[in-house]
Amino acid sequence: MKKNHNRLTALAAAAALCAGLVQGIPAHAAAAGQIEACGDGTAMLASLSSLEHGAFQTYLHLNGLHYRAYANARAKTGDVLYFLQQEEEQKKLADAEYIVITAGLMDVIAPLQDQADRTGIQQFSDIFGQLPEAQLAECTDALAASVTQNKDAFTEHYKAIAAELQQYPDAHIILTTVYHPLKACETGLSPERQAYYDKVSDALDAVLTETVNPLIRELGDAYGYTVVDAYALFDGKADYTAPEALDPYPTGAGYQALGTALLKALDAPVPEGWTYGDVNRDSAVNASDAALVLIHAASVGAGTDGTLTLVGELLAADFNRDGNVNASDAAQILIKSAKDNA
Repeated sequence: MKKNHNRLTALAAAAALCAGLVQGIPAHAAAAGQIEACGDGTAMLASLSSLEHGAFQTYLHLNGLHYRAYANARAKTGDVLYFLQQEEEQKKLADAEYIVITAGLMDVIAPLQDQADRTGIQQFSDIFGQLPEAQLAECTDALAASVTQNKDAFTEHYKAIAAELQQYPDAHIILTTVYHPLKACETGLSPERQAYYDKVSDALDAVLTETVNPLIRELGDAYGYTVVDAYALFDGKADYTAPEALDPYPTGAGYQALGTALLKALDAPVPEGWTYGDVNRDSAVNASDAALVLIHAASVGAGTDGTLTLVGELLAADFNRDGNVNASDAAQILIKSAKDNA
């Protein structure tokens, strides 16, 4: 199984997040504060063009908005907690209007990566396709057991993270649940070998659904923080991740869905100058817009990042606001066009 996306570095993820978030925030909010993003970088906005990033730099200068991200690709919750406890960082966080926390995935994935490395096979899916069955059975048990290695540390650290954030009562705190990077992925394995893969995937799913995500939701409710449910957003979406090398980062489609969800959590409307359904900005919602949506959806379905790259385009194309740009949006755009022209 070949990769269908480029792994993002922490710097690229951070730059992309700032581009998406800032362009989506109303002007009065952007002028008033700053955004602080802390975490492992996996749930940050991406798939933005270099031209749009350049436009963001201009926007940032004109609005005086400060954006900063601690986004280490390997950051566990303990790393995020350490960051939040630094005096110099706390001074900067005190001025934040938005604080976004994306943490927890590496707590469960890192031990799985380490265990997989011991097989000497780099591609995760190839472990299940190449190892002899006798060896595969033993390896599968070890892989499945590894996902709980940091469970207690995660619980301790995330509770401390939630408590640390209480010192910023004026900030809008956003937590993201942890999505499952192995679930529903296309592996091309035989039924017998797929069963071994599923055993590991099910073990990871259990720790996410029984420990990790319930705690994130519980703490969000207890402290009044907004929770973006990345797990539910990714559930059943085979094209949102491609974990052949146990790379937990989303595909272009996955990043797009996460980006839209984060913008919604920020109460961000379609950026000024854009209207839901008017993808090409010609002041009309019609078949031309529906066609652009279908072309983009087909591109994403083929494993590319899609033909719509601007935040405004993506939000305008997501006509039904479900976090996806697909044929359903095109159909509803056509329905609206028919009503408008009746």
